[in-house]
Order: sequence, then C-alpha cells, then structure tokens
Amino acid sequence: MLQHSRVHHDQRSVREFACQHEGCHYLARSATDARRHLVSHTSERNFACSEPGCDYRGKSLAQLRREFSPQYQ
Repeated sequence: MLQHSRVHHDQRSVREFACQHEGCHYLARSATDARRHLVSHTSERNFACSEPGCDYRGKSLAQLRREFSPQYQ
C-alpha cells in the first residue's frame, strides 16, 4: 500500500535509486525499476521467440511482445 500511495503524493517525483553502471546517470523511483534498467547495459537476451525458425531474442518481455505487435510488422 505504501508503494501505491506514492503515486498519489508528492513523493512520486522522487527518484532515489541510481543506476550502478559506470557513467550512467539514470535514477529510478524503485529498486525494481533500477534492476530492470540495469539490463540495458548488458548483452543478455534471455527472452526468446517461440515461433519456429525465429532467432529473435529480447532483453525484456516487453521487447519480445513488441516483436509480435502488428504495428512493428
């Protein structure tokens, strides 16, 4: 509930979780957002397309879903 209440109060603009990657100045509102962002600095692509013959791999589930989105076809 505390996490959700931040959405409705002045704290929502507070970004207190800094990216630990050297040279990056990204600030996140939550530790989860900071961890999700940190993947952008790696070469890991853990989300594979399940379509036969497709080699696409994404860094996030959102990237993989965009692969199937009609607007990107």
